[in-house]
Amino acid sequence: NYPIKVKKSKEYKTTALVGSKLISYRVVDNPVRRKSPSNKVDPKNDKTHKITETKTHGKTRRLSAGAYYRKHGKTNKKVIGDVCQIRGNDPELKCLLKRSNGTVYWAKKSKSGAGQKACGKWRENCKE
Repeated sequence: NYPIKVKKSKEYKTTALVGSKLISYRVVDNPVRRKSPSNKVDPKNDKTHKITETKTHGKTRRLSAGAYYRKHGKTNKKVIGDVCQIRGNDPELKCLLKRSNGTVYWAKKSKSGAGQKACGKWRENCKE
């Protein structure tokens, strides 16, 4: 909990004053590459299917909500409320909804779900 003072020198070495001790360390030129944010991903290169593992379905491919929204939401604003069969072998239908923080997700059919008015009559109208 001591104050740290950092001084940069010419030889890429940096010294830090931690409490009463002077520590020297090297600055890394190539930091770890971060994942690019999803809104910067080109929809043509986006993976539309994810491999997920669940208790009921095991390890299966399913339609990714984020990739579906990025691919079809740019051209058609009415993509929220699309009802899709997200797994190939599963007859269960899911509806694409958006949370308050902007995240899109697949919602199950429920009687009193917030925002499920957008799903309409729960007829499949998927674009994939």
